[in-house]
Amino acid sequence: MTAQLRIYDIEEGKLEEFARLVSDHVIPPRLQYGFEIVGTWTIPANNQYCWIVSYDGPLRWDEAVERYYNSPERRNLAFDPDEFITKADLRQLEPI
Repeated sequence: MTAQLRIYDIEEGKLEEFARLVSDHVIPPRLQYGFEIVGTWTIPANNQYCWIVSYDGPLRWDEAVERYYNSPERRNLAFDPDEFITKADLRQLEPI
């Protein structure tokens, strides 16, 4: 299994809306394309949204991510996450 910790700095005042939109519109297609969501968290004091996404399928991580991002579901999201995210820190996690 491969996993990624994703930490996003979110535009001031938009954290709750972003969390709701991700839950409603981003997570369902992620699941549809074979990813699992280990968990989602917010750090309100820092305006940050954090989640851990994992994948344990037949594709390599980068192939699975490319397939997801090129999917019609991702291309046609009801909102643009980049309009909320001011900084993204993506960290690959390795099991021990």
